Amino acid sequence: MPTERSQTQASPPVWLATTFNSRSRTGSDNALSLPASSTADSADNGSRTNGATSQPSITANDFDPINVGDLTTADLAAIDILYAQNPSNGGPGTAWAANQSKLTDFVNGGGVLIVHDRFVSGMAAYLPGSPGTFVQIYTSSIDVLDDTTSVTQGPAGVITDASLDGGNFSAHGYVVAGSVPPGSVGIIIFGSNPDQLVTYAYPYGSGWVIYSTIPLDFYLNKTGQPASNLRFIYAPNVVFFANELRLGVAP
Repeated sequence: MPTERSQTQASPPVWLATTFNSRSRTGSDNALSLPASSTADSADNGSRTNGATSQPSITANDFDPINVGDLTTADLAAIDILYAQNPSNGGPGTAWAANQSKLTDFVNGGGVLIVHDRFVSGMAAYLPGSPGTFVQIYTSSIDVLDDTTSVTQGPAGVITDASLDGGNFSAHGYVVAGSVPPGSVGIIIFGSNPDQLVTYAYPYGSGWVIYSTIPLDFYLNKTGQPASNLRFIYAPNVVFFANELRLGVAP
């Protein structure tokens, strides 16, 4: 089983980019973009990944990965979905903080932001709106709360209560279900507790945020379980679900 190495420094988020092509399962011709990786693989930190390891999440949905460059200078008006991974237990870093208002405006204007995060405890301050009460605590057991969304019943396969268990760790905490905005969709939970959300989506303005305490960046270049289920089923399904939110066909 892969073991996470300690990562407490303020590492920059991992970004990725893609656009729709004509093979999209949605049948839509609208453009989809996710931000490009600004973090390289590091020989002394096996938990960091770059955009290359995240690309299967996109290509599995018949989307074409592209590089939109530095988030600070990127034109988010031309982007529909942003895909971010925070690989630091100590916070999302200065680049995220510097672009926080830009990300908020992006979601408010109709964009979808996907965030997989290790920090958890203070991450609510970096997300649009009032996403809820965040608690950092580690577990190797996470279950499905809502099996009707494409995150768990998607084109890449099915996620069950056992699919994502056994990680070190499977989740870095939870969001208190009673604290999330109205209209939120809880999908994955901490252990079997429906009051503790691991992966959920919440509306903000005209857009959505998909937030998760799963340290996805760690698993995208790993084998075994739950890495394979995270890489080849969960992550592609999350991208597919984000596009459904964008198109207004989910939840």
